[in-house]
This record gives sequence, C-alpha cells and structure tokens, in this order.
Amino acid sequence: MDDELAFSNLQNAIENMKRERDELLQEYQKEKTDFQAFDAQIRKMQMELDLRVTILKDKESKLANYNKMIEETDITYQRIVETSNRLAANLEKETQFIKDRFKRQQQI
Repeated sequence: MDDELAFSNLQNAIENMKRERDELLQEYQKEKTDFQAFDAQIRKMQMELDLRVTILKDKESKLANYNKMIEETDITYQRIVETSNRLAANLEKETQFIKDRFKRQQQI
C-alpha cells in the first residue's frame, strides 16, 4: 500500500511538473512572439530613422548649396553695381567734358 501511495504521489508530481512545464512553455512562446514583434517594430523604426536622416542630410546639403549660390550671386550683384556706378560716373564726366568742349567751340 505504501508503494502504491508513493507511486501515486510520484505520478502526481510528474503530472504537476508536466503542467508547470507546459505553462512555462506557453509563457515562453508568448514572450518570444512578443519579443519578435517588438524586434520587428524596432527594425522598422530604425529603417524609418535611417531614411529620415538621409532626407535631412540631403536637405542640409541643398540648403548649403543655396546659401553658397546666394552669397556668390550677392557678391556678383555688388560687383555689377560698383561697375555700373563707375561707368555711370565716367559717362557723366565724358558727357560734361563734351558739353564743356561744345560750349567752348561755340564761343570761338
């Protein structure tokens, strides 16, 4: 009788361990599935981050190019204005010289 009781207790212990194992396996599989989903989400977010970084760097590069073009255009514009002012001043001098010369010739 004691052997039967011990055998029965052993079978119950084995069944309890199997049940605990099955519960642990289910928890493990659920956590593994959750982890895989989380990992996939992280990879997707990393790809999106990489894309946004690339887009941002491209825009920074374009902005730098625009700033350089604006600076160069402004320098060129200033040179044109200076040259135009010099030409206008020289033209004014030449015009005045011709007027003065014409007046002198009329006086003679």
